[in-house]
Amino acid sequence: MIDDELYQTMERLEALSEAPKRGDVDEILARIALTETEIERRHPGQLMRPYLDWKESKLGP
Repeated sequence: MIDDELYQTMERLEALSEAPKRGDVDEILARIALTETEIERRHPGQLMRPYLDWKESKLGP
């Protein structure tokens, strides 16, 4: 999975977490944690900065 795909996954999970269906909360949170871990593994010491930068770049100037 390339970074864009990883960030798209995180973006989708964030949207799902804002209005979870009954019983989905635990699974969504677990998937968010796994995705955060993968972002950190790829970009050590930057936490979620690469993802946040990606989101900002999508908004345009």
